[in-house]
Amino acid sequence: SVQAVCIAYIKVPPFITTLAGMLAFRGLSNVVLNGMTVSVTNEGFQKVFGGGANCYVPDFFGMEGFNLTCMLFGVIACIIYIAVQVSNRVTRVKKGYEVDGLTGMIVQTAVICAVILVITFQLARYKGIPTSLLWVLLVVLIYGYITSKTTIGRYFYAVGGNEKATKLSGINTNRVYFLAYANMGLLAGLAGVL
Repeated sequence: SVQAVCIAYIKVPPFITTLAGMLAFRGLSNVVLNGMTVSVTNEGFQKVFGGGANCYVPDFFGMEGFNLTCMLFGVIACIIYIAVQVSNRVTRVKKGYEVDGLTGMIVQTAVICAVILVITFQLARYKGIPTSLLWVLLVVLIYGYITSKTTIGRYFYAVGGNEKATKLSGINTNRVYFLAYANMGLLAGLAGVL
């Protein structure tokens, strides 16, 4: 969040701030660790964050050579995706918004569901769903909700689209920048843990 303060309130360019931060933290880690690499040996940590050989969601059905749980997740993901697409279309039609053709929606949905099923089939043939993929899906869902359903998410889009107009409309752009870069720091930390 120190970098977020530098970018949002002190107005240091983001490229310079993040590059300087990377170099400072890398140097600090070299000093603290005496230039040595420390590996994580805690098996529970590795299972949760995907660092070891057993970092896959177990097959609750116990099939040999094929992870049925993984395939079931793929089918459920397709069902949820179809339900969301249909719900969004019905809502848009009820509100009188312009919608794309039904055939295009069906083709798009079918292609995306086919891709999901192919990926989950390949994962099921291997070892199943990696726990790191679950973390990625969780982050995508959380930030998808934040950017599409919350006020601060709309502010992110507004500042990204036209900062001056956003500032003139009364939105505190410094706060928006701070939150955006603080979230990027959080995501960078999660990526480091993964």
